[in-house]
Amino acid sequence: EEFAAMTAGACTAGHAGLVYVDLANGECGPVVAPSCECWVRPPYGFPALFCAPLSSGAVVWLRLEKADEMKVCYRAGPSPGEELHHLVAYRASPQRPREAKEP
Repeated sequence: EEFAAMTAGACTAGHAGLVYVDLANGECGPVVAPSCECWVRPPYGFPALFCAPLSSGAVVWLRLEKADEMKVCYRAGPSPGEELHHLVAYRASPQRPREAKEP
């Protein structure tokens, strides 16, 4: 499974300024916050930070687990009864720890 979150220009109300792109399936959609009118409630037990309603009707929910780890929950269709798929994604280039600098 290959996907990417890419910048999408200026941020509008409720939108994170990112687009979720599923490279394997050709699906894409805006990454939105819970304050957006197109927010889709996540499944029980998956507290999502963002969601992305995709062009195919599928939905993904995203949350950050650790500094370089993101959890993804994917539902193939709009119906809450659709099967859920859980993925873990790791940053390709891990962040280096920031060092405190004296003023």
